[in-house]
Order: sequence, then C-alpha cells, then structure tokens
Amino acid sequence: NPSVDRRYLGAPEYEPLMAELGRRRAVVLLHPTAPPYFGDFGLTIRSSVIEYVFETTRAIANLIFSGTIERHPDIRWITAHAGGAAPYIAARLADQGERFDPAVRERAPDGVINYMKTLYYGTAQATSLYSLRALTELVDPSRIVFGTDLPISPPSLIEDSDAVLAGFDGFTAQDLETIQSGNARSLFPRLS
Repeated sequence: NPSVDRRYLGAPEYEPLMAELGRRRAVVLLHPTAPPYFGDFGLTIRSSVIEYVFETTRAIANLIFSGTIERHPDIRWITAHAGGAAPYIAARLADQGERFDPAVRERAPDGVINYMKTLYYGTAQATSLYSLRALTELVDPSRIVFGTDLPISPPSLIEDSDAVLAGFDGFTAQDLETIQSGNARSLFPRLS
C-alpha cells in the first residue's frame, strides 16, 4: 500500500525503511488500496475504479518530489496499473513540480520525467489503448512488466487485457516477450 494513515511513501518517517530496501536492492511492488478517507467523498463508485489509480499517482509523485528515488536508486519499484495516472500527467508533474517548487529541483536534480523513467510499470488492469499510449510515450518496453491482479481480477478481465496487450500496435513480438517474461526474469533472476 502506498500510504498508511495518510502518510505516503517518501514521508520522512519511512526513511529507515527506504534505506534498508535500498541496501537490499529490493524490488518493491507499489500496489494501492482505497485510502481511509475515500468514504468521505460520497461517491457512488467503487474505490478500485478510480481511487487506486490516484493512490498510485500520489505515491509516485511523492517518491520523486521527496527525493526518495534520488537518495535510494537501488530500490526497483514496480508500479501497479501502469503507474496510475502518472504517465498521462507526467509533463504536468514535471512542469508544476520543477517550476513552482525549487525544493523539487534540489531533491530530484535529474528531473521528474527521468525519475519516472527509472520505475517499472505493471500491466494489470491497465491494458487499454489509452493507457498503453500514455505509458509508451513515457517508457520503452524494458520498463513494462506483465501483471494480472490475480486473484482479484476475474479470468475474463485478464483475457481481455491479454488481447489488448497482444494487439497493441506499439509493441513488436520481441517487446511482448520482454513485457510478458523478460523483464520479470531480469528483476527476479533467482526465479528464472
């Protein structure tokens, strides 16, 4: 979960954890749940439909803006659901963060977009043409990993996602092999 008690990864109290994860060169799956305040919104939609996307986006932004990714480059982050809305609003995050907050430029000296390019992006529940276009404008297939959200996702959703992924005109056959297994083998060599 990217937040606990409204405190997102990147908050100062998580620094000892980040240091240990970096020391271990850990691979961390950043997967959201509904934030505790979601019920306060009065929406008539399940939290997983929209809020998971924004929880992931907030976490990515905070990891970058706080300087956590700069300080701990050995942590390998896999973001669920293709990074939420982060690929779509990447230019906004960079522009607004770097232009209006000088501290962001100090904590993320390589630039917001460059830090976003260091992350991995899982495909679970994010294989629409819209999300894949935004994602592939940000990163190449070497940063995209296959995901399913099992056991939560029904088989029909996974099958539909697989079909969209396979039919996406932005991927070659080699790209699909890289996404479906190559990147996971690189991240987890002991399991291959």
